[in-house]
Amino acid sequence: MVKFHMAKEEENIFEKFFGSNTLDLASAFWIFGVFVSAIAGFIFGYLSVAIHHWLILPYYAITLYIIIALVECSGKYIKKKKEKKESPVWGYLTNIYCGLGFLGLIYEFWFKFSWFN
Repeated sequence: MVKFHMAKEEENIFEKFFGSNTLDLASAFWIFGVFVSAIAGFIFGYLSVAIHHWLILPYYAITLYIIIALVECSGKYIKKKKEKKESPVWGYLTNIYCGLGFLGLIYEFWFKFSWFN
């Protein structure tokens, strides 16, 4: 009997980052942590000023999701580096970046919506 093995489709970059968290830390940080979050900030920042201030909420959701996925990628990076007996400093720095980003996100949300009371 002849068996056909289908080649497993390669995950795209979004699946590697958001789905399985297998994207390498450098790519995850620069592509999603810097560029995608900046583009989302520009787009939703403009829409919130031009149309309605509540349109900034998708930016908060996207940024929070990026922070969570970056923490997952950095955790895997740290684990790999410790197994190889190498320095995991970039993983720790990414965690600090994510922590500061999360605090900034909370502050920005509080500042943006506190005057509605």
